[in-house]
Amino acid sequence: GTGHLSFGTREHQIEDNQLWFLEPHPYQDGCYYIKNEEYSKNRLAAHHSNGLISWDGPHYLDNLWKFEPTGDGFYSINNCYHKDYRIVKTGAGDRDIGIEHALEGALDSKLLWKLVP
Repeated sequence: GTGHLSFGTREHQIEDNQLWFLEPHPYQDGCYYIKNEEYSKNRLAAHHSNGLISWDGPHYLDNLWKFEPTGDGFYSINNCYHKDYRIVKTGAGDRDIGIEHALEGALDSKLLWKLVP
């Protein structure tokens, strides 16, 4: 949406504002901006005090994400700047999404994501 915290996930319904695409960074290999399809200026960012936000301002390094395969068709989505921040699904609700300080190798289902073309 239009606010920094106005985004979430959907289990059964997909709307244009729920679609995200990856834009590679020009010189940070393996790092991507996660951009919203409907609000194309919005990127997911790991904000130091607000957690996971949708940001439409200047490009900062905390807007960059790396997709680490877990070997089972899923990925953990790690911030390229805050190396221990990962995107996490914290519950069943649409807005139950954020970032978590995750230790190396400590993966559970709430940290796993599937990329769907």
